[in-house]
Amino acid sequence: MTDSQPILVLENVHAAYLQKEILRGLSLTVHAGEIVTLLGENGSGKSTTLKVIAGLLNPLQGTVRYQGRDLNGLGVPQRQQLGIGYLMQGGRVFPNLTVEENVCLAAAQAPDTNTPATLGDWFPVLRDRHADRAGLLSGGQRQMLAIEMVLVQKPNLLLLDEPTAALSAELGAEILFSIRRCTKETGASALLVEQNETAAAAASERAFHLASGMFTDTAK
Repeated sequence: MTDSQPILVLENVHAAYLQKEILRGLSLTVHAGEIVTLLGENGSGKSTTLKVIAGLLNPLQGTVRYQGRDLNGLGVPQRQQLGIGYLMQGGRVFPNLTVEENVCLAAAQAPDTNTPATLGDWFPVLRDRHADRAGLLSGGQRQMLAIEMVLVQKPNLLLLDEPTAALSAELGAEILFSIRRCTKETGASALLVEQNETAAAAASERAFHLASGMFTDTAK
């Protein structure tokens, strides 16, 4: 575990969907430059945790602090401008736009637009598909594109919901390697949701099991 100051702190967070409580007093700290993974069964609260941090779901109680700032009341665009990047489960691309257009559109949302992003910085295979519509990519390439669209915004905190889901072990390892390279080269932190414990152990400094919206034990 790093001795750096925390970039993200959750304290006693409760959250619910349609009055069904999902998170039940969750507390979590992510330090600058580290990768933390959330493990657990479906419905345990992993994706809900990311949505609360990203601003898609308001907590019932508790606090979420990013770089020492309370995020309460800030929407998704405001959090994005503060440097929080979010990959939704399954990834999101614009299928009728080209690969290059997708990346340029994402880069235009970056807080700092003075440093242009180059297509394929993190996944070079996308350079050969730059003029192809995103809808024509393979499942793995679409996921790479979705992740690159997050990374080109140069976030300080990456929230990645199952970035390797439904991919081969080899392709999943390549994606996790690029995520780790990003954190090492840019100093960004990452909070991952993963089903694959082996992949999580290889990619992160710390991993936690969630069950019924609470941590049950430390995996690493």
